[in-house]
Amino acid sequence: MMQNTRIQYLAAFAVSLATMTNSVAYFWMTPMLPKFYDNDTSMIRITPDEISWVAASIYLGTIAGSVLTTSISDRFGRRTTLLCSAAPYIVGTVFILCASDVWLLYIGRFLWACRRIPETPYFLIKVGRVDAARRELLSLSGSKDERAIDEKLSVMRSEIRMEALRSSSAYELITGKQYRKAVIVTAGMLLTQTMAGSIPIQQYFGHIVQESNDEMEVSTTLIIFGVVCFSVEISTEPEKDKRVELVVSLKGRQVQYLVAFAVSLAALSSGVNLMWTTPIIPKFHNNETNIVVTDDQISWIAAMSSPGFMTGSLLTRFISDRFGRKTNILLSALPIVTGTVILLNTSSAWWICVTRFIWGTGSGMISTVSAAYLVEISDKDIRGMLTASFRFMVTFGSILVIAVGSLVSYDTLNYMLIAIPMCYFMACSCIPESPYYYLKDEKVDAARRSLMKLSGNKDEVVLEERLSAMRSDVRLEMLRSSSLKELFTGKQYRRALVIGTVLKLTQVMAGTIALQQYVGRIVQESTTSISISTVLMIFGAVRLVVGLLSLIIVDRIGRRPLLLYSFVSSASVLATVGAYFLILPNSSPYFTYIPFIGITLSNTIAILGYDTLVFIIPAEIFPLNVKSVALTYFNMLGGITNFLSVKGFQEIKDLAGLTGVFWFYTITCIIGAVFTYFMVPETKGKSLREIQIELQGRYYDEANEKLNKLMPLEDIKSNSLKGDIVIKTQEKLTQNGS
Repeated sequence: MMQNTRIQYLAAFAVSLATMTNSVAYFWMTPMLPKFYDNDTSMIRITPDEISWVAASIYLGTIAGSVLTTSISDRFGRRTTLLCSAAPYIVGTVFILCASDVWLLYIGRFLWACRRIPETPYFLIKVGRVDAARRELLSLSGSKDERAIDEKLSVMRSEIRMEALRSSSAYELITGKQYRKAVIVTAGMLLTQTMAGSIPIQQYFGHIVQESNDEMEVSTTLIIFGVVCFSVEISTEPEKDKRVELVVSLKGRQVQYLVAFAVSLAALSSGVNLMWTTPIIPKFHNNETNIVVTDDQISWIAAMSSPGFMTGSLLTRFISDRFGRKTNILLSALPIVTGTVILLNTSSAWWICVTRFIWGTGSGMISTVSAAYLVEISDKDIRGMLTASFRFMVTFGSILVIAVGSLVSYDTLNYMLIAIPMCYFMACSCIPESPYYYLKDEKVDAARRSLMKLSGNKDEVVLEERLSAMRSDVRLEMLRSSSLKELFTGKQYRRALVIGTVLKLTQVMAGTIALQQYVGRIVQESTTSISISTVLMIFGAVRLVVGLLSLIIVDRIGRRPLLLYSFVSSASVLATVGAYFLILPNSSPYFTYIPFIGITLSNTIAILGYDTLVFIIPAEIFPLNVKSVALTYFNMLGGITNFLSVKGFQEIKDLAGLTGVFWFYTITCIIGAVFTYFMVPETKGKSLREIQIELQGRYYDEANEKLNKLMPLEDIKSNSLKGDIVIKTQEKLTQNGS
């Protein structure tokens, strides 16, 4: 059904863009009112009475636009009306841009509203263009069944003929008894909604805050106000039963995409917390905050998220296996909100360190479980893209905090952070639990429901076949221990463990995190004339675009080629930047852009390659019984090495200068390239079972033979497998030295 209605969703999205311009036009006054009252505009000085006329004039335009729409849409069509509506918006914007007089503002606001509403099959039938209506209906429904289309078309024609028997005039609307109740209900709702003050309060919100003598900046209150309105809008539209209907109607991968998007909102929060120091460190150096912070304290603030990350990873080890992946993601919002509240109420550098630790705990909980969750709910040929979407949203969160943080004050940025965990908590509360988690606990019915939601398949035969295969895989894997000892002593995990460990070490020690956090400071020392805010915004924008590109190529090019190319290319770029700082005293001023370009380019390459794949590959290469403990181990390792990398940046710089820092990163990238060439397999397009067969080799066959001797395959697939059999089998396997 989703595939058949895809064009309808696309059409609705296109029309919603026009609706977005409506919102921009209507609420343009909300941030502008405080500027008018403060005379903070370059060309216009207007009185409070004139301000009220500017705010209200758009609604006169709404009346004119509605009258025009009635005649234009019935004569020329809904689509034509929608396209024509762009003209008054553009003209009105030109008037406002050129306004040196309040009357031009009146005209501009009036013209902004002279545009309304949405070609539909109903209109085409109404004007007698039945063939055109059939083509539009065929396109919108996505169905190739001409008989079904003709039946639907016949029903529509009958409805239109019956409706056309009556007049379409305003007189008919007002005098027709059959419309009376609808007119009264609609008019009453519009009057109460308007007279309750919702629109004036929204437009005068900034000015009201000004007059309340609130210590919070107007820009901060407007941002918080907007985020709250947006969050409430998402949670209340559409009605609950309609939301459920929509999710049920989405088939196959569309549900997986939506689930991945919800989880990636948690990644957004993680990215914001990770890169918070990037725009804040220059503010500390420039004394733009009320907190006095030394260079040593800054290094601790930058590094303290890593110990927190390790703590969160350890918590995840128990929460995700006992209470589920979804519960773990939801609980991660708690430490992030707690840390933000502490940050809003402190003026001590050491309490900021505590905040960073608590934020790291939440980020560790998110990072450890999200990759495993996305791998478990995804089809194999989109697994890489969905898992990469998590990493992309980490990047997007980094960009968001860099861009916004470089433009707003320290306090304003911190107030904004409180909304992000609330948003992802609401989004993730609707996602299904991983069917693998349910099967691990023998909750077969729950796993079946989860799988049905994720696959969108209502064919019970196909569903049961897939569920049976998953149960077989899960039971074979869960017959072994899930302990840390099993991970490190089991020969069948050895290659996967080495691959994951070396990739994590090279990713961290190649400087990706340290360079992101210190990019502002490095550019300051390169004596370039570009402002720090500009540098950070360009840096963030490039990372965003490249992050989108990585989603496309990760399942097309493959993991192994991307790892190789990214390590080699990053090594070349980082070596060049190191050479620049070696010859800095004698360098030409034309070369001062090299550090910024080099850091941006190396981060671009890393996102396309190892910085993204280091989160995908470990989630793919471990079986279910040790996956949680393995990902916890890698996050612990990442936390330790990230701490050493970020904290050690200043120490290496003091010993060997920035040249030593960048050349150390270069050597790490070269090691990563060599290791990838000889050790890392390709996992693109392979099922999780196929990956295990390739990595474990003969150990996989030997383990299956032993398991089949201890327990016949038909017993494993049956519903009668009990916990005591699992325990006895684990004991026998341990005694046999497997």
